[in-house]
Amino acid sequence: SGRNSVLLRACRMSGMAFGGADEGESGGLIARASDIAQGLNYPKTAFFHIAFKTAAILIYMFGSWFSSNFVNIFVLCVLMLAFDFWTVKNVSGRLMVALRWW
Repeated sequence: SGRNSVLLRACRMSGMAFGGADEGESGGLIARASDIAQGLNYPKTAFFHIAFKTAAILIYMFGSWFSSNFVNIFVLCVLMLAFDFWTVKNVSGRLMVALRWW
């Protein structure tokens, strides 16, 4: 119908696509992630802001594949969360949103 064609045209103009990447775009998700990273003022800070959280979750979920000792998994999770807390409080908080703790 006419309404669907207008929505489809608007999505194509904005760079969105239904069911995957744009017809003329190669690279897909990696290219889009690269475009987002280029727009960040502090890409390394943003990476570590996400990396420690992700590492803690992955260690908690899949740590038993590598170690049967729960204490080791727990210690690694707590260390990753401590690194995350320090990074958010002292690095990303200051650089990204100008937080001050004094």
